Amino acid sequence: MRVDFVRGFVRSKTREKSPKTWACTPHGIWALSENPPYDLEALNGSDLMTDHIITSLDLTGLDEDSTRTIVRNILQGDYLEKPGVRGKGDAVLFMLVNEAIHVLESETEACLQEDA
Repeated sequence: MRVDFVRGFVRSKTREKSPKTWACTPHGIWALSENPPYDLEALNGSDLMTDHIITSLDLTGLDEDSTRTIVRNILQGDYLEKPGVRGKGDAVLFMLVNEAIHVLESETEACLQEDA
């Protein structure tokens, strides 16, 4: 399944346009909400004014919940803003996996220190 991460403008209900980054997935178009708890919100395609595709990922075999988790983590982690990412979906996944490994390592170290 292909997921496109796009930077562009979203037209508000008052017809003003504001910059936003979103993900186009087979399950819908999602962006981070601007209000707590900053989860994914569905966007209406007719309100989008596309600027450019930042990168695309192949997330074959994932269900909707798994896709939402990956998209949320990518958008929350600002991975799409890092240098060298544009057009290189593998770079985004590498950064996401690398961060997950670091989090797991720190949690493992913390658990070992508690047990000592």
